[in-house]
Amino acid sequence: MSRNKSVELMRYCFVIVLAALFLVPFVWMASQSIKGIGDYFRLPPELIPDRIRWDNYTKMVSNYPIIPAALNSLFVAVAVTLIQLLTASMAGFAFATLRFRGSRMTFVMLLTQSMLPVAVVLVPMFQVVQYLGLVGSLWGMIIPFVFTAFGTFLLTQYFLGVPREIFEAARVDGASYFLIWWRVYLPLAPAGLATLGALCFVYYWNSLMWPLLVSGGPENHTLPVMLAQMIGMSASSPHLVMAGAAIAVFVPLCLFLSLQRFFVAGVTSGSVK
Repeated sequence: MSRNKSVELMRYCFVIVLAALFLVPFVWMASQSIKGIGDYFRLPPELIPDRIRWDNYTKMVSNYPIIPAALNSLFVAVAVTLIQLLTASMAGFAFATLRFRGSRMTFVMLLTQSMLPVAVVLVPMFQVVQYLGLVGSLWGMIIPFVFTAFGTFLLTQYFLGVPREIFEAARVDGASYFLIWWRVYLPLAPAGLATLGALCFVYYWNSLMWPLLVSGGPENHTLPVMLAQMIGMSASSPHLVMAGAAIAVFVPLCLFLSLQRFFVAGVTSGSVK
């Protein structure tokens, strides 16, 4: 076996081992979600129980408000994703094509905002949302995140890969900036938009800290908030919590699998000019 083939084989083995390590928590979650309470605490643990309890999922849906919580999570995640795609694509187009005084400094200041930990801005964000009267509503979970520094950076790098001559030719033909952004640049960036959309949706679908602060009553609880409270209230039903976690993972998993081709292409194109 040649040296190059040996190196390639070692790489494949490393990737397989790494993928297996990442899959272990998900496999264990799926295994625990189909066990009865007796099998859940059995030692040594079994991956596949003697009796598979598919009714854990029906009990989870019938006994807990997982459907309304999932709909709230879906509304928040979809709304934030669509708004961020709009604002990030417009800002990324401006940074990539327009030349104005202070553009570089503005872009650097934008990137520094993405370096701040979320915990640093939680208090001022909550004060702003409280002043707007949005505490206890789904819009209170959406409004603070209508703009994304990471998404702007990603799409800026993606738009910088579009030849400058296309922008100049459109301007010579009399196209406005809005028309160039809408009819020229957006159709050229499906991979970048799909990447940002998938990352944004998964992040806000799984978000816990901010919805926990501003959701208010149970009617506004998202899926992560409901599961977190369920852990405290249902110490005797951990198998049902695992079933709820499996349901929560299903939606972003399907989204990622459907957009995997765009996701890989978008990360590659957006990170390397």
